[in-house]
Amino acid sequence: MPFPEFLGWQIFAALEPFGFPDREYRTGALLAQIRNQNVTKRQKLKDAKAFMRDMPSALLKHLESLKLQTEREVIDLSTAEGRKLATAEALKVFELAFGPIRKVPKE
Repeated sequence: MPFPEFLGWQIFAALEPFGFPDREYRTGALLAQIRNQNVTKRQKLKDAKAFMRDMPSALLKHLESLKLQTEREVIDLSTAEGRKLATAEALKVFELAFGPIRKVPKE
């Protein structure tokens, strides 16, 4: 598979994960059933859609916020200050992904 096609499938999987809508509906239906069993007034009943997330909208909102953030923060890697800032940003991303970075003592 060519790399551009692979990237296209990665984007597709992020926007429309396989099986996600069905799982989301089944979870929403169970949550609605549990909630509706404990509601005394008929007008307070909710259907499954009230408990389902709108993941495509949430993902697009997140991507737009990332785009705005990168447009605001252009780092100049040709300067020492820019490289230091880029390294700090990379460390933040690594800590989010893998947990706190442990300092190795120098011998």
